Amino acid sequence: MTPYRTPHQLAVENVGVLRTQWAGVRDGDGESVHQARIATRRLRAVLAVTDGADSDRVKLCKRLGRALGAVREADMTHEVFDTLAKRLPSAAGAIGSILPLVADEQMRTRRRLVKTLDKVKLRPIATLRDSPSPMTLAFWKDWRAAVASEVASRRHALADALDRASAVFMPNRLHRVRIVTKKLRYALEIADATGLWVDKSDALRDLRKTQEVLGRLHDVYVARRLIDRLDTDGRTMASEVQILDAAMGADCIYLHDKYLSRRDRLRSICDNGATVTGARLVWPVRVAMRVLPVAGSVALPVAVWRLAAAHERPTA
Repeated sequence: MTPYRTPHQLAVENVGVLRTQWAGVRDGDGESVHQARIATRRLRAVLAVTDGADSDRVKLCKRLGRALGAVREADMTHEVFDTLAKRLPSAAGAIGSILPLVADEQMRTRRRLVKTLDKVKLRPIATLRDSPSPMTLAFWKDWRAAVASEVASRRHALADALDRASAVFMPNRLHRVRIVTKKLRYALEIADATGLWVDKSDALRDLRKTQEVLGRLHDVYVARRLIDRLDTDGRTMASEVQILDAAMGADCIYLHDKYLSRRDRLRSICDNGATVTGARLVWPVRVAMRVLPVAGSVALPVAVWRLAAAHERPTA
């Protein structure tokens, strides 16, 4: 059984993933970029709990995430057309005309990524370690309550996004559903890893699968917009573009219908299946914080850290 971890430990784990992928990221390796992007998202989610959503480290993760995300989106656009080339030999000419455009975008995003990495200061997250300095921790913050608050906030955001995205195909609103689905999933992963979530339902799996469906829908929709950049002079090219556009439109409809079939599961998660225990610090910690002197004291943060770390997960 995997032991429960603190949010700080989760942050350190994801920084470790970034370290292992960093050389590949700088070389523009697609899989390294993908894994680093996931780690950056998870790190951002846990730092929002430990540091606050407006902290410098969260802003750093946002900046890294945007640069990594641009590369990943270009890679997925290439993958969409590569898959279509196998399905639609009758549109091979049109796809062959689009792929150089996609390759140019892949190269541009990789150059921008490398330039971003050259400028960005990684020290705020690179210095995260297994045994944090007691002088750098916000000991007065109850991270258990912060995790519960984060999950509740993400639940409300998803419910609102679901209400705004009707059964009509509206790409921007569906993209919003995808984003908040992902954020709720990461918040629940933190709650699960720290022992605050005792729900044994399939909520995490449902969130992940819905995120995958909406992610693919977004990839196809973004790729489809490139068709407008093709020169359709000539009967053959015009016919191939029509075939390609029709196929991608059909894929969008299929994926949208698949999302709609899962929408009630998301509503159920928002209403019933994503509640965590927002336990306060155990009473010895609270007593210590009241009795021991705070100003200029190192003993207090050390005591609070040890007492909080010894606290077992709350019972259901």
